[in-house]
Amino acid sequence: MRPLALVLAGMVLLTPPARAEESTPSAQDYRGDFVVLRDQYLRQGGAFTDDTRKAALDLVASLDSRADTLTPAEFLVGIAEVAALADNGHDGWYPDEGAWLPERRAPMRYFWFPDALVVARAAPDQQDIVGARVTALDGVPADKLFADLRQLAGGPDNYRRWNLNVFLERAELLHAIGLARAPDRYTLSLMLRDGSAATREIAMIPRDKAAPGVEPYRLLAGAPYGKELELGWRGITGVPNDPLYLQDADHLFRVLPLPNLHAIYVQFRSHYGTDEEPIEPFLKQAAATIAEAKPENLVLDLRFDGGGDISKTTDFFNGLAAAVPCRIDGRRHASTS
Repeated sequence: MRPLALVLAGMVLLTPPARAEESTPSAQDYRGDFVVLRDQYLRQGGAFTDDTRKAALDLVASLDSRADTLTPAEFLVGIAEVAALADNGHDGWYPDEGAWLPERRAPMRYFWFPDALVVARAAPDQQDIVGARVTALDGVPADKLFADLRQLAGGPDNYRRWNLNVFLERAELLHAIGLARAPDRYTLSLMLRDGSAATREIAMIPRDKAAPGVEPYRLLAGAPYGKELELGWRGITGVPNDPLYLQDADHLFRVLPLPNLHAIYVQFRSHYGTDEEPIEPFLKQAAATIAEAKPENLVLDLRFDGGGDISKTTDFFNGLAAAVPCRIDGRRHASTS
């Protein structure tokens, strides 16, 4: 058996440890996961209505009945669809260390705007289409592509767009859904940055030749991340051309003066911190900066705020109106909703 870990609403589903000689899941693996999914998640969890819980249980039963013939990609897609029936921004699947994912992925990353699917970053061989708009994938128009993938993630559509790239970047998963013609490649119809049309066949590449996953906001920033420099990947812009909200992209929180606006700029890309960047010291720093500078105005940028624990930031936000006499300009998800 192989280790498969899926995080759904904080619950981790695990199969027994893998034997070294086996690399793909079996029907026994699937059935073990379905028992945990059904009994420990769906029947005990509070994220479902009576109707959505029944739909999820029916889906698990259907998957279980096909366990002998399920491919790993079909299993993963099925699990995603079960969790998506909760239809919130918290329940979902996450491949933990050792979990199965396709061995090959696209040599690019996408950013899904409300009105366009854009190639945001790419490997050297694909850099001429960085910034291009994807109008269709294997003949499926981009808007239909989103409509068909929408069943695999919950929450508002702007959040879905962030979470669906894992499918979009893997032809094997799109093939399992019926959106890609082959499991190892697909053809993109594109509108290039100069307005001309182009078609490009995209062959999947080994995962170790691709840049690692990253938070959606990081996809638009010019600065390279992870192994991008080593692999020769690049994004749409270069660092000198990044607008303020994309600058300093490897930090979750920022506070800085905007003298021309007589303002302080405060940016949250999260409502929780990390061990390297805890949120509590930042809140104290931001409050102290505002108190010392006494700005007339404040720009509060939440455009790429992925959520978190708002109880940590409630007092800070509640105090802003009293600290700033003129205008507070809030920016929230302007680029994704």
